[in-house]
Amino acid sequence: MPLDATALPEYRPPASRRGTLLREGSNRTEHRYSLERGSNGTKCKWLTLVVLSRAASPSSLPLLYEGDAIEGRVELHLEQAETIKAVILSVQAGTTAVGQEEARFLTIQHTLWPAMGGQASARMKGPYYWPFNLTLPSSVVVPEPSGNGAKGEYRLPPSFSERASPAYIDYRIKVNVKRGMFKVDHP
Repeated sequence: MPLDATALPEYRPPASRRGTLLREGSNRTEHRYSLERGSNGTKCKWLTLVVLSRAASPSSLPLLYEGDAIEGRVELHLEQAETIKAVILSVQAGTTAVGQEEARFLTIQHTLWPAMGGQASARMKGPYYWPFNLTLPSSVVVPEPSGNGAKGEYRLPPSFSERASPAYIDYRIKVNVKRGMFKVDHP
């Protein structure tokens, strides 16, 4: 018997969490992710992504629901002057099946530096901080599985990763630091 997709239950966060955005003063957990560099045994954190979420502890992955505010900051600490062309924050989500390319269904990009109308490239040294606040949408528009070119609007699915499963749904928050000529960008 074929599976009727309209008969499947829709994903909904628990009632206690539904419909509440992360606001000032609410219980939020701070998650910190850093990249280090250095030589001669001295390493320093040069790039840090700080994200606030509903997770119970900082050691858990960030927990966000559709419509939530994704807020935090990006910290850049440059010990030596370096040409930086841009600092871009992105939120991406997609489905992946084993042996297949990711089918991305969500991409939100926000340029943290340079600000609108700002200089496109600069030699930077020292500490820099850029706060961000983006909203995770409640739904996305994606091509229908029939392949006829039609598009449908669907609610955001939850993350999914199960051992031995041939498919998963993954959400990522990324920072891309675009550097000067002949330098490797850091995604």
